[in-house]
Amino acid sequence: MNAPLREASYEVRRWGDAYGQQMLTEPELRVTEEQAADLAAIAFRLSGATGFYRATAGRSVVVLTFGPVTIRPTSGDPETFAITVE
Repeated sequence: MNAPLREASYEVRRWGDAYGQQMLTEPELRVTEEQAADLAAIAFRLSGATGFYRATAGRSVVVLTFGPVTIRPTSGDPETFAITVE
């Protein structure tokens, strides 16, 4: 697991421990799609993410949060930017 992903995961777990939210401390959960969206929103907020992506993988739904985005064109220099929310 890369460092930013690991730190975001730890932040969610620390918050869950501090506020007695057991769902945020479990290594694996079976939840509804709506519950998964709620958990992703919490992780989004706690990790300071700037975006998220939802995809289906067979019978599973994967929700990822992310920070700054880097676009690597086929020619030229890569450009990194953060999506800000006001």
